[in-house]
Amino acid sequence: MFTGIIQEIGRVQALKATSTGKKLEILCPKIAKDLELGDSVAIDGACLTVEKKLKNGFECTAIPETITKTKFKNLEKGTMVNLETSLRYGGKVSGHLVTGHVDTTAKITNILKKNNKYEIEIEAPSTIKKYIATKGCVTINGISLTVKEKKEKKFSIALIPFTLQETNLGTAKKGDLVNLEIDLIARYLFENK
Repeated sequence: MFTGIIQEIGRVQALKATSTGKKLEILCPKIAKDLELGDSVAIDGACLTVEKKLKNGFECTAIPETITKTKFKNLEKGTMVNLETSLRYGGKVSGHLVTGHVDTTAKITNILKKNNKYEIEIEAPSTIKKYIATKGCVTINGISLTVKEKKEKKFSIALIPFTLQETNLGTAKKGDLVNLEIDLIARYLFENK
């Protein structure tokens, strides 16, 4: 379980196809010192397991299901990724409850930069559209965000300068794919409707 509050922007140091998926080597000196074998880490919102500790990072494997459901199918060496270690019981929840189970990818359709205003518009795939609500929670690349506005096929999120500086959404471009996880409460409220 995670909160959607990013702790570090890491970098994919190495990427290797294996018989079980893709082996990732992630450089992340800030969080690496506290990682243990078997820990869960959300990488751009996808929960993966620390399989090997490195001096300034860790190794993990993205299995075919993860690759299919996430933007990891396009992952390259050097890609900057949002990282969050798992929530500890009794810890502070500054975002919202996030499972790390990415539902789908979505495309950034527009970026609005005007004065001090920064908004990103994202297409809402039909499979998740009913779970998106204005003022509701959504997780984009592992970041806990609030939906500013929902339109028929799109929704928008407003970003503060801190989020732009501390996450990989600060370098996002129109047309980029993002990992999207719907709100946990919305999932169970609307699953059978």
